[in-house]
Amino acid sequence: MLDIYAGTSALKRIEEEGFSQAMFTSMLGASGGPKWLPLYS
Repeated sequence: MLDIYAGTSALKRIEEEGFSQAMFTSMLGASGGPKWLPLYS
C-alpha cells in the first residue's frame, strides 16, 4: 500500500497527468524503510 500526501496543486496535477517518475527530482524515506527502492529505479 502506498500513502500519498499532496497539497492541492500537486493533487490536481497527479489527477490530470497521472503519476510518473518524471515528476520527482528526489525521493525521501525512512532510514529503516525498504532498501530496494533506490536500487530498483
